[in-house]
Amino acid sequence: MNIEGSILLMSKGQELTETALRHLKQFFQRGQIHETIEVLREA
Repeated sequence: MNIEGSILLMSKGQELTETALRHLKQFFQRGQIHETIEVLREA
């Protein structure tokens, strides 16, 4: 958890692959993610 109370699900610079997306969906389906997920992208 960070200072704002958010949980880091992926490291900075990590690519959002199909596998990573599948894992995130599984977290959501198991009720482990209750909030909106924010994806940040470097310009």
